[in-house]
Amino acid sequence: MANTINGIPADEPAWNTQQAARYLNVSERHIRNLRKKDASFPTPRLVGRKPRWPADAVPRWVADGGSAPAGRKGGNRVR
Repeated sequence: MANTINGIPADEPAWNTQQAARYLNVSERHIRNLRKKDASFPTPRLVGRKPRWPADAVPRWVADGGSAPAGRKGGNRVR
């Protein structure tokens, strides 16, 4: 069994929006809003038009004190 962080393979070279959202337990829309409104959120590398974060960027942001603000109750559904 592969080593995982919240269901995401630890050896994954880059996370997409869905993986970052799953790690933070928020919606993909919330990730897009964080990118726009929170200057401390890691800047992604764009592959085409799709954002990709190094696998350690989002966990490092959380460890450095970043956090996804609590949204309204029931609004953080991730598919």
